[in-house]
Amino acid sequence: MRLSVHEAIINSIEAVRTQCNKHNAALTLSVRITKDDVTVFVSDAANGLSKQLIESRQTKRLEDVLLEESGRGLLLMRELMDALWVEPLANGTYALGMKMGR
Repeated sequence: MRLSVHEAIINSIEAVRTQCNKHNAALTLSVRITKDDVTVFVSDAANGLSKQLIESRQTKRLEDVLLEESGRGLLLMRELMDALWVEPLANGTYALGMKMGR
């Protein structure tokens, strides 16, 4: 789980650095812990990962994206976590959601 959350945060930091101005460089990390599982949401002002990109990684394998510029981290997260999805937010952006049972 730690590796997946790290990957999501690093990707968000890079997106915010390259796509946002200094006044709009927000990154949000939310963690919900219950007796059954841990759920993490990561979102950023850049909104660099589209819902379509994240959903397309649900069916791909590492061999499919090995030579692509990006996207391997999403496959890693999908393999390590029990669930990986896109959560629409009220402001029109998306959060990357991931869950792991305890």
